[in-house]
Amino acid sequence: SLPGRGAARPGMEERLSLSSGSGSGDSEAEPPRRLPTDRYGFYLADTSRPSAVSPAVAARNQRLHTEKLGKWVEMLQNWGAYAATRRLRRRVRTGIPDAVRGRAWCCLAGVDEARAALEAQDHPAVPPGDGSLYQRLVAAISGRRDVPSEDVYSAIERDLSRTFPQHEYFSSPAAGGQAALQRVLHAYSVLDADVGYCQGMGFFTATYLIYVDEECAFYLLWQAMRRQPAPLRELYLPGMAAAAHSLSVLESLLGTAIPRVQQHLHALHIRTSAWASAWLLPCFSRNTAFPLSLRVWDSFWHEGWSIVVLVALALVKIHERRILALDTLEDVLALLRDVPATADADTVMGVAYALPVKRRQLEAALRAAASM
Repeated sequence: SLPGRGAARPGMEERLSLSSGSGSGDSEAEPPRRLPTDRYGFYLADTSRPSAVSPAVAARNQRLHTEKLGKWVEMLQNWGAYAATRRLRRRVRTGIPDAVRGRAWCCLAGVDEARAALEAQDHPAVPPGDGSLYQRLVAAISGRRDVPSEDVYSAIERDLSRTFPQHEYFSSPAAGGQAALQRVLHAYSVLDADVGYCQGMGFFTATYLIYVDEECAFYLLWQAMRRQPAPLRELYLPGMAAAAHSLSVLESLLGTAIPRVQQHLHALHIRTSAWASAWLLPCFSRNTAFPLSLRVWDSFWHEGWSIVVLVALALVKIHERRILALDTLEDVLALLRDVPATADADTVMGVAYALPVKRRQLEAALRAAASM
């Protein structure tokens, strides 16, 4: 079997059984009632709607999924033969199966290499001892509110309950996810004190935790912040100058790819930062349809942050007519605020990859923005 957690909601049954006990030793206690969730672990708002998929379509989809999963299992077992191939790129772009998504992200991100490199370095904040670097780091900061600062600690604590509150793993402190997220974010803030913590980081770290254990999530976060050609880390540094320059890149591309929308937004005095910051900084991990968020991260690990910009352009392109039909700043911003939450992942990713944007030029522009 493949290492790593793999499918969405890994070990959720075990998590619930460990966190639901009262401590009274009463073996006759009734287990807690589980609310219905979707395949990713988010609570369903409406459980009465019947499936719109016919049995024949469902059977076909299952067959295609099984074939796709088999190809990914074979790739992951022979990673060296596929890591730099066009076949891998094609398969990443069509989406990674849930059952192997966690392991695939770790391979694409180079988690094993990052772990080995960090373990080999000296870290003043981490005392020597038994256990992995992450384990020793968590032990060293356990119960500390002053590392790297009380402000950073308080910001992390404040955001824990706001991060995916409708997901069963993060819905309450007892579910376990908030504690795991706190440890990962706190550990990262200590090891990278220049960045510390910024709000968008919590949402994509929580996304990782749905698929991998917290130590792997820590290294995914570490790698995401350093993924070339435009490391996320630069966006979150104090002053966020690189974030402002990246928004300028998006503004320029908007004029090239969707000029009528850009002209319309200018006429309404709508700045790109007014709608795009909430998309770009959390990398579509917040207020976004979860299947789309996952597809963005699938491609991010293979192609870098440029996919986040392309998805932003794709969403605007898909809703071009609706945007042009609105004539007030408030209505346009309300539309742009809401479109990621209902977006179809296949449609958005297809449009993103078909946009008339030269990838090398985009990557060069983002690289320059990150170095500002």
